[in-house]
Amino acid sequence: MRKCLMIALLLYIGCGVSAQVKKQAVYLGFELTNPEFGSYFPLQLFNLKGMKSMKINSNENELFKDLRIEFNSKGQLIKAVGKRDSLIVTYKNNAPVKFTTKNQALEFRYSGDTVIVIEHQIMALYTLSGSVLLNTKTYTFKERDYTKIDSVLNNARIVEFKGDSIQLVDSQNNKLRYTTNSKNLVMPFIRTYNMGDQEQSYFIKDAYYNDPQGNLILDKTLSGGDRLHFLFTMKNGRPVSISTTRQFLSEDGHTIRKSTLSPEVPVISYEYFN
Repeated sequence: MRKCLMIALLLYIGCGVSAQVKKQAVYLGFELTNPEFGSYFPLQLFNLKGMKSMKINSNENELFKDLRIEFNSKGQLIKAVGKRDSLIVTYKNNAPVKFTTKNQALEFRYSGDTVIVIEHQIMALYTLSGSVLLNTKTYTFKERDYTKIDSVLNNARIVEFKGDSIQLVDSQNNKLRYTTNSKNLVMPFIRTYNMGDQEQSYFIKDAYYNDPQGNLILDKTLSGGDRLHFLFTMKNGRPVSISTTRQFLSEDGHTIRKSTLSPEVPVISYEYFN
């Protein structure tokens, strides 16, 4: 096992690394460096063709802050600049190899359909299934010596079903860590995450669908019975504004007993390559 890990670490970009792995690695890095924002701003569902930059203009919205996201002529994310922090993405052979912020530096390496993410003395392995990268293993090491595993923080396996459904199951206790009815992100689809630990479960369910006008809806339901309802007003496959409603659900988990609409509606503007 250790020998395999060492070989994998030496492969920045191998001949077996697909374009899909490289593409999804960009979205993975964006979400890992923006854990909250990345979970409710689904960049991979937007049309990024020909885009030079997108700017989110928001004053006091509690979820969406001012942010400028920049792309190169290949449509790859290269920078995200906010008021307090910025993200720089470095590429090699058309694959992201480093995501750098003020307080974080993630190294990305590749082996086949697996993305290896390294931060300090932690290594996480993400395996591709369809259009989804799932965290199947996480290790800690002593003093960045990748031949000596200190502990195993996570060990999970992907279970694929007939059709488009998959699950990520903990190999130790068989707990469900993640499930979706569309590994290829075909609308409409649902993704459920277990954010709990080995003893307790805490589920977050994300439901993605289009309204009759073709706008994108994301319903993010928390275990406590609250739901965030995001309405992305779409034009040519790109969001131009975002409205957020906090919904309080009844015990049945479906009926809305109270809702509060955020007064601030972030507006998104774009620049394009000629």
